[in-house]
Amino acid sequence: MRIRMSLALTAIACIATAVVSLSQAAIAQTASQAWPERTVRFIVPFGPGTASDISARVLAERMQKSWSKPVIVENRPGGDGLVAIGAFVSAKDDHTLFLTPTTTFLGHPYMQENLPYDFARDFKAIVWVTSTAIVIAVPSTLPVTTLQDFVDHTKRQAGKVNYGISGGFLEFVWDGFRRKRELPMAKVPFRDISQAPLDLAEGRIDVLMTSITTHGPMLRAGKTKMLVICDPQRSPLAPDVPTVFEAGFPELRLDSLNVLFGPGHMTPQLRQRIAMDAAEALKEKEIVDRLRGASMTVSGDGPEVIEKLIAEQQEQVADIAKVLGVARKK
Repeated sequence: MRIRMSLALTAIACIATAVVSLSQAAIAQTASQAWPERTVRFIVPFGPGTASDISARVLAERMQKSWSKPVIVENRPGGDGLVAIGAFVSAKDDHTLFLTPTTTFLGHPYMQENLPYDFARDFKAIVWVTSTAIVIAVPSTLPVTTLQDFVDHTKRQAGKVNYGISGGFLEFVWDGFRRKRELPMAKVPFRDISQAPLDLAEGRIDVLMTSITTHGPMLRAGKTKMLVICDPQRSPLAPDVPTVFEAGFPELRLDSLNVLFGPGHMTPQLRQRIAMDAAEALKEKEIVDRLRGASMTVSGDGPEVIEKLIAEQQEQVADIAKVLGVARKK
């Protein structure tokens, strides 16, 4: 009798637990369907005209129609991405999202003593929006035509050559390149990298490593020229420009993936809902054409693909850290 009662009580407890779990799942599903309840913000760690900014604005405009609520873009450049990251993390709000290249985070554990965030805890990848080629460009007036020419020029002009870069993982990769090739160069810091192409065109900096989208206006005006593209394959946007592999500088490989992130506490249901909404929008011809017109390719892949690519990039930065002799700080 006691055994039967014990089994009955256990069964009742299991049923109650299952009912609670189903109720919680139903509540979460309902909440995700009701979202958004107010204005949605896309925070971007770069200024207007950059690849992540354009990606954010094109997607925000489209999602505003789907979600029937305002979707605004806030540019928070500066501090190697930490200004924008701080604004995002402190918001603690599932109506505040973060659109950034994955490269924004990769160098921080090696470059910053006390990070104000924990990537695994505070960020949840939602959708891979676009990719943009990273290129190395110089002023059109500089008498070099290849990256090897530039390396030779830098060594001849020891201590007189400077560079601009958007920071984070890009700077980490560039520093590995400079160390390996023994290049004496000075960094020119930029709070907003979108201003750097003009300085390059006017000769205030000698070389700039950033996205082809950011370079675009000065390249089209013929005031700057690309030496290499940092992708493994040539870009259809610049088919005559060699890759870093073809040029003999594989250490400069860079994949720039613009990803929309949500806060760490975002429910799986809401994360999936936003990912599906964005992926559908990114299939539309008008959206694809607009982003391609800004020198980007469109993705739409979800968290699993993004997390795999980030893991690969983390391995790459760890290898560069060994070259630089830099220990992980966090």
